[in-house]
Amino acid sequence: MTATRRRDAGLSVVEVVVAAALGGLVIAATLAVFSGALRSVRAVSVRTSASADTRIAMEQVTRELRVATRPDGALAALVSATPTTLSFYSLIDRSGTAAGANADVSPSRIDYAYNGSCVTGTTTPMLAGNGSWTLDSVHAVTRCLLRTTTAPVFTYYASGAISVNGVDTPALAAVSGLAASDLPLVQSIEVTLTSSSATTTDIPAAQLRSRVTLTNVLLGGGS
Repeated sequence: MTATRRRDAGLSVVEVVVAAALGGLVIAATLAVFSGALRSVRAVSVRTSASADTRIAMEQVTRELRVATRPDGALAALVSATPTTLSFYSLIDRSGTAAGANADVSPSRIDYAYNGSCVTGTTTPMLAGNGSWTLDSVHAVTRCLLRTTTAPVFTYYASGAISVNGVDTPALAAVSGLAASDLPLVQSIEVTLTSSSATTTDIPAAQLRSRVTLTNVLLGGGS
């Protein structure tokens, strides 16, 4: 009696190629989904961080602007005002805490500027003497308020109201900066801060806009 042997032919080359191609497609699809998820997580993280940084910077700026004041002998609370820089007097103590209009706090000069990578704020205390104020430059402190590739934008208004009879109040013209004669007219300032980075251009920038009324100016308060 002759035994019959079964021959195991295995997989053909075509079957191996097809299986490898299908496996490659599955792996590629998985990697694409995983990569997309990582990009989404990164975008949310960067956006959240940028929004928080912008909010903190805006809180600092608006806090200092709300207590802007005109010191005795000064023509206005504002020293200079351009679309991207601003200098003014404010009732901020040396710790950076805002004080009320009637508080016994010497005014400080606040200077906002942009150096190409950071919105900066410089606080310079003022010293009283002989009926006038002088800047205490020795104790001036400069800090980075917001790291960004976008300069701040300041818009100036001669009214504390956003609109009158349903019509938005017009901004004062300040293409290259307000004239000295216009500085005493400013009653409110709109601040726009944008957090953007050269390394995350694929993620939308975080932007905040706030309009601050100069209460002490409206009340005619000096120091």
